[in-house]
Amino acid sequence: MSYFLGVEVKQTEEGIYMLQKKYAEEILSRFRMKDCKPISTPIEAGMKLKADSDREPVNPTLFKSLVGSLRYLTFTRPDIMFVVSLISRYMEHPKQDHFSAAKRILRYIKGTISHGLFYTHSQDSRLIGYADSDYSGDVDDIHSRSSVYMSSDLFMRGKVHRDSLQFDPEIEKTAKKNRKQAKQRKQEESSGSKPHKELVMATNN
Repeated sequence: MSYFLGVEVKQTEEGIYMLQKKYAEEILSRFRMKDCKPISTPIEAGMKLKADSDREPVNPTLFKSLVGSLRYLTFTRPDIMFVVSLISRYMEHPKQDHFSAAKRILRYIKGTISHGLFYTHSQDSRLIGYADSDYSGDVDDIHSRSSVYMSSDLFMRGKVHRDSLQFDPEIEKTAKKNRKQAKQRKQEESSGSKPHKELVMATNN
């Protein structure tokens, strides 16, 4: 295992596992959340934050430090990318509800501290897209927000770290389908026929 700039890299025969467990532990300790109660989601369902919140202000320096630490953690944690980007919009004048949302992320990290990215050795990588939209969901400017996450099935095929990596059932179902299609394409290539490749896009609008 190698460790560089907060990123741990473990190489095995099955593939490469990248995580920031030690860095995540340092964040929890720095913001006095080392003994917090873990939760299963980084953001509360249906939560809406707004800039002109009537909650009490919090220390901007403290909030910026927390958000900056979480931003660096997204290097191997795409599962917190959305909520970290969300709270980043309130760094200039943070309020208590913004800080509470940030602390919830820490509680989520506490329960998923060994999560990371696992890249397996594959001769037939596959690009998968995940998209979501929230039409007119911004309470500050009434704008619609959308996000797209593109990934390869490489890190979704690992089994060696299944005890520490958790997948959404629907995503894992899609991954299994993609692996089956990849196997069929490989068989087609072996038989000399031209394989059919497609981009899979999963949406939830």
